[in-house]
Amino acid sequence: MQLGFLIAVLVIFLLAFAWERISLMESVIDEPDVVLNKAEFNEAFLAYDKRLMYGADVLSCLNKAQNNNQRYVYNNYYGTDTETIGSAARTEYFIDVEVKLKSYLKEELNVYYRNSSGMSVRIPSLEAAPVKSNFTDQLFMGGVNQFKMPNVIYYYFQNGNLYKENISYADAMWTGAKMNKNKTIQQILSNSDVLQTSFGNDTTYHLLSGSGIEDNSSVASRKQSAKLSALLSTVTLMEQNILNSPMPTSFNDSDWYSATWKTAAYDFKTRKFRCTNVEYNNDTGYINKISFEEIDT
Repeated sequence: MQLGFLIAVLVIFLLAFAWERISLMESVIDEPDVVLNKAEFNEAFLAYDKRLMYGADVLSCLNKAQNNNQRYVYNNYYGTDTETIGSAARTEYFIDVEVKLKSYLKEELNVYYRNSSGMSVRIPSLEAAPVKSNFTDQLFMGGVNQFKMPNVIYYYFQNGNLYKENISYADAMWTGAKMNKNKTIQQILSNSDVLQTSFGNDTTYHLLSGSGIEDNSSVASRKQSAKLSALLSTVTLMEQNILNSPMPTSFNDSDWYSATWKTAAYDFKTRKFRCTNVEYNNDTGYINKISFEEIDT
C-alpha cells in the first residue's frame, strides 16, 4: 500500500517534470539560438566599446551583427517564408551598426605588364594605356580572367515589414557605376588607378535601414545599408590578384600580365575609429545599436 503510494507520487512528479521540460523546449524552439543568452550576446558587442580601434575591429563588429541578423531571419522567426518580400517584422533581436566616415573610401586597381627583362612593371595610366579595348571592364565583368565581384544582400524595414534586396557590388559601391554598355570601368577611374566609392564624405551609414522604431526606408537610407553590406561582402576578398591567361608573349604595355584590386574594405581596415554610443532594446535588454565614428590620430 505504502509502496504503491510512493510509486504514484513518483509518477506524478516525473509527469510534472516532463511537462515543464516540454514547455521549456517549446519556448526555446520559438526563438533562434542566437538570442537565448543575453549576457553572452551583449558581451560580444560590448567588446567593441572602445575609444580607439582600427577599422578591422569595426568590420568585425559589422560582420558579427550581420550574421546575427541573417540567422534571425533564416530561422523563420517571423513564422513565414522570409525569403519572400513583406515578412511581418519583429525587431527585438536585430542589431544596427552605425558608421560615420570622415572621407571617401577608395579602391585601387593596379595592372602590370612584363618588360623585356621579364620584370613586372605597373601600367601608369589605365585610361591612356595602349591595351586592348575595354580590358579593365573584362577584369570585372566577365571573361576568362576576372576578379570575384560578389552580389550583395541586405535587409530593410518598411511599414512594419522586413524586405530583402539584392544589388550588384558595382552599383552599391562605385560612383555613377551602372555596369552597362554606356559606362566602362575606364570612365569611372577617377585618378588612373583609383576607384572612388560612393561612400560619402562626413556621412553616417547604417547596417539596417529602418528599425521598427525609426522606420526610415527611404531610397537614400537603403543605399547606405547596401554600401555597408557591400563592404562586408569583400572582407575575405579585400585584396585580389589575377594573372592573364594565356600568358602574354609581348614585353610591353600593349597587353597586361597581372592585375591587383584592393577593395574599399582594404582602405577601411587601416582607418581609426571610436565607439560613440551603445543602445539597448527597452523590452528585451539586448543591445540593438552600436555606433562608431572615424577619428584623426
